[in-house]
Amino acid sequence: MATCEFEDPLNSRLCIGTVTHSRYDPEHNLSQRLFMPYIDLNEVGSMVQMSPFWSVNGRNLISIFEDDYMGGYGEGWAASIQEFVEASVGDRPDGHVAILAHPRHFGYVFNPVSFYFCFDSSNTLHSMVADVTNTPWGERRAYAIRAVAGNRVTTETIESGKQLHVSPFIGMDMAYTFSFADPGDTDTIDISICVSREEERILDTRLVMKTYVPNKFLMNTLPVRFPFMTHRVTAGIYWNALLLKLKGAQFFAHPGTKRSK
Repeated sequence: MATCEFEDPLNSRLCIGTVTHSRYDPEHNLSQRLFMPYIDLNEVGSMVQMSPFWSVNGRNLISIFEDDYMGGYGEGWAASIQEFVEASVGDRPDGHVAILAHPRHFGYVFNPVSFYFCFDSSNTLHSMVADVTNTPWGERRAYAIRAVAGNRVTTETIESGKQLHVSPFIGMDMAYTFSFADPGDTDTIDISICVSREEERILDTRLVMKTYVPNKFLMNTLPVRFPFMTHRVTAGIYWNALLLKLKGAQFFAHPGTKRSK
């Protein structure tokens, strides 16, 4: 049996934390505990060999199927993300790329947003890519944000340009303000997204996760501590959608269907 000892420490981490949503009209708050891996795209194989319950492109308790993700296809995965960043912000990161996203749990995956952290050759955060999908249509739109050199936290506002119908309870004329820190600076991942229309705040979302160096014990036990993680995320979205509907939140139909109510 192969051992899980490496000459160099892994960039990858296992993350436990909380996602919170605060909506202002109507007022509605939610919070959910999460477990997600933060994986250097060059270390996927090294991660999964720590546990018999994890697999790459194969059925298991936890499965990482590369084609579930933006640009996911083996050795070209990191390069495709770097090319997207270069096309979006004008220069290309030349270091490692890590993804923070849910894998498949019992064969099912769902990621409202997947985050890619792109580093330069000196291991400094170069940029972040937010790959956003909408519910329940499964469309996607990716945003690349250049990290601000010398700043621990980068904040940037992106006009949506009516490019993605994110939610039935959020219109398309929105701006998105992303704030994120370099995950290499601390043992915490902290990402905030503010959705606004002109000067009006519509929704604040924050993901805060403590990171842990992966080992056999955590790889084996975290899926048990957080069973059916992706199923629970999906169920939570639909449950809170029902609550918003009952509170009278305005419903925005998908542009390809009937008019909003």
